[in-house]
Amino acid sequence: MNKTQRNLARLTALSLVLGLPVTAFAVDGVLEINQACAANTGCFAGDAAGFPVTVTGTTSVRLTSNLTVPNENTTAIDITAGEVTVDLNGFSILGPNTCPGVPAGLCTANGTGQGIDGAGGTGLVVLNGTVRGMGDRGVFAGFASRIEGVHVTNNRIGISTSNDALVAGCVVDFNGSTGIATGEGSVVRDNAVWGNGGVGIDASESIVLGNAVSDNGGHGLSANAGGFTSGYGNNNFDNNNGSDANAQVLGGLEIAPNICGGSLTCP
Repeated sequence: MNKTQRNLARLTALSLVLGLPVTAFAVDGVLEINQACAANTGCFAGDAAGFPVTVTGTTSVRLTSNLTVPNENTTAIDITAGEVTVDLNGFSILGPNTCPGVPAGLCTANGTGQGIDGAGGTGLVVLNGTVRGMGDRGVFAGFASRIEGVHVTNNRIGISTSNDALVAGCVVDFNGSTGIATGEGSVVRDNAVWGNGGVGIDASESIVLGNAVSDNGGHGLSANAGGFTSGYGNNNFDNNNGSDANAQVLGGLEIAPNICGGSLTCP
C-alpha cells in the first residue's frame, strides 16, 4: 500500500467513526455511489446520510453497488445541478414496486419515489444499468437530457423527460402506466417498449424511429401529445391497445414505413 492509499484508508476509517461523509473518487475522478455510503455516511460533499443521494454540483457519478431504497416514497438519486452524468455501471436502483401482468396491471406499491430525479436540471445523462420498482418514475429528466442503455421496469412510469431529450437503446417494460414520455424536440430511437400498462411511447413534437413497441395497454405511440405532432418511422407496433385489430398509433406524421399490427400502414 502506497502513501496515498494509506492516507485514504485512514480518512475513510476516521469518517466512518465520526459519521462523516466520505468523498470517494474513482481513478478518473468520477464520484462513486454505493449502498453503504448512501445509507450511512453520505457519499460526497453536499450529500447527507440517508436517501436520496443528492448531487449538487456539475459532475459525473458512478454506482459501485446496487442501491435499494426502503419504500415506494423514497427517491434514490436527486440531482439539483445541470450537466450531471450518472453511470449506473451495470448496477441497479431497486424499489419495492411491482406491476404484474401483460400489459402491466395495477402496481403494488405506487408512491412518490423516483429512481433518478433530475427534472430540475439540464443536460442530465443516465447510462448503462437498471431502474426497477420505484413508486413513481424510474427516470425523471429535464431539458436536453440523454437516457441511453437503461432497463427501466416495474415503476409507475418508466422514463419521463422534458424538451430536447434523447432516449435511445433502452428496454422499458412492465411499468404501470406510460413507458416513455418526452417533451418537444426530442428523439426516441432504437428502444424496446413493451408490456407497459399505458401508452408505450408518448411523444410531443418529436422524432420516433426504429423502436419495437408491443403489448402495451394503450396505443403503441401517442404522437400528438400536448397537441404537437410527432414524426415516426421504421418502428414495429404490435398488439398494443388491446390487439392488432385496434389502432396502434394515435396521431402523428408517418415519415418512413412502419409495421402496425402486421400491416405496412398505420391508421
